[in-house]
Amino acid sequence: MAYTIVSFQGSMMSVHVFNEPFHFTHHTIAHAHLGLYGFYTMVMFGAVYYIMPRLTGREFFSAHLMKVHFWCVALGILLMFFDLTIGGIIQGIDWNQAKRPLHTLVSEQGFISGLQAWFDSFKPSQDQPIPFMTVLHETIPYLWVRSLSGILLFLGHLAFAILAFWNLFGGGVARVRTMLWPQKVEVVAK
Repeated sequence: MAYTIVSFQGSMMSVHVFNEPFHFTHHTIAHAHLGLYGFYTMVMFGAVYYIMPRLTGREFFSAHLMKVHFWCVALGILLMFFDLTIGGIIQGIDWNQAKRPLHTLVSEQGFISGLQAWFDSFKPSQDQPIPFMTVLHETIPYLWVRSLSGILLFLGHLAFAILAFWNLFGGGVARVRTMLWPQKVEVVAK
């Protein structure tokens, strides 16, 4: 799923109309994180969960901790992707076209009226564009959410590290037979 989204998003970003307002924004960072982390890293975690028990001869000691790992990293990367995508889109539009920041209009006029006023601000006028530092200041809430998603990712990585450590060093985990160490089958003659 992540690969499909990243591929579609990358194809759209190759079109100048879409790339111009969102290049050098948090939208680009979201795209890179979903591609590298949401696809590649999750595949590698799955490969380690499959291969490690076969190499060590021991299963992972806690299915619950495996679920904690999966859900922490899955929710963390999704939260980061959607947060930075939305923040990057607003950031890019504010930098390139808008005359007044979206959050200012929404706080002054309410959500619907503020959103309408924000879209109306794209019409040609003599107003100056939003200052660069004002747009950067508007991204702070998105960066806080990104930090929260980073905490989720860290907790997931901590769960994975605990699982890998105990599997490698056999901290009380009973040995089981796996594909590389098959169980010996006794043939009983009748």
